[in-house]
Amino acid sequence: MTRPALDGGLDDAGFPAGGDPDTVDVIDLVGVRVTGGSGAGARGEGELRRCLLDSVDLSESRFRPLTLVDVRLARVEISNAQWHAVVARRVELVSARAVGLGLSLDLAADLYVEQTRLDYAGVHLERVRGHAVFHDCSFREARIGGDLSGVIFSECDFAGAEFTGTAARDTDLRSSRLSGVRGLHSLRGALIDYDQLIGIAPQLAAEAGLRVEG
Repeated sequence: MTRPALDGGLDDAGFPAGGDPDTVDVIDLVGVRVTGGSGAGARGEGELRRCLLDSVDLSESRFRPLTLVDVRLARVEISNAQWHAVVARRVELVSARAVGLGLSLDLAADLYVEQTRLDYAGVHLERVRGHAVFHDCSFREARIGGDLSGVIFSECDFAGAEFTGTAARDTDLRSSRLSGVRGLHSLRGALIDYDQLIGIAPQLAAEAGLRVEG
C-alpha cells in the first residue's frame, strides 16, 4: 500500500464555501492543509492533489467528477454527500462520518479507509489497481457493488448490508461481521473463514432456494 505523498510542507487554506444551489463550484486545491471549516452543500466538480483535510464538513456535497491524488481526509463529515466518477490515487479516509454517502469510484488505486461510518451508504467500485482496504468500518444497511476483486474488508460490520458485486475474486472478508448480509451470491470467489460460513449458511441456503428441514 502506497500512502499519500504529503512531504515537503503544505500551505494552510480554507475550503471554498458551497451550498448555493444555483452555483456550480469548481474545487481545485493543490498542496494545502485545510483544518475545520465547511464546504457543506458544495456542488460541481473537484480536484484535490497533495492535500490534507482535517475536520472539514462536506456533508450533502455533490461532486462529479472528483479527482483525489495524494489526499488524506481525517475526521471529515461527508454524510449524505454524492461523489461520482471519482478517481482516487493514494487516498486515505480515516475516522470519517459518511452515513448515506453515495460513492462511485471509477478507479481506486491504493485506497485506505479506516474507522469510518458508512451506514446506509451506496459504494460502487468500477476498477481497483494496487490495494483497496477498508478496516474497522461500519457498513450497516449499506449497498456495496461493482468489481470488488482483491478488495480487503478487515474487521468491518456488514449487518443488514447488501452486496451487488459484478466480480469478487479474492475479495477478503475474513474477520468481518456478516450477519444479515444479502446478495451473498454476488460474492463468488471471495474469501471467508469457517466460522463465518456457519453464520451465513441460512442466508446462503435461502438465496439458493434451498429448503432446510429437520
